Amino acid sequence: MLADTYAVLLTQSSPKIYRYEQLSNSPGGKTRREAILGETVFQANLLTKFLPFLTAGGLLNVNSNKSAGFGRFIMKRNCK
Repeated sequence: MLADTYAVLLTQSSPKIYRYEQLSNSPGGKTRREAILGETVFQANLLTKFLPFLTAGGLLNVNSNKSAGFGRFIMKRNCK
């Protein structure tokens, strides 16, 4: 399966860094946070092999800032 990752192409990417402050109990009362927002498009004939892992990642919302609403991603299938 690892060898199949070489056939995956990144066709579009628009990452943006979003910086914000969150109230906390730390000295100073605020914590600085960063998140990456944007859209990424991958293309591959074998991408269906990775769908179970991508689906699990979307459901589990794996990210350090998930309590602030980050870490979410949406998969769309575009067959041409």
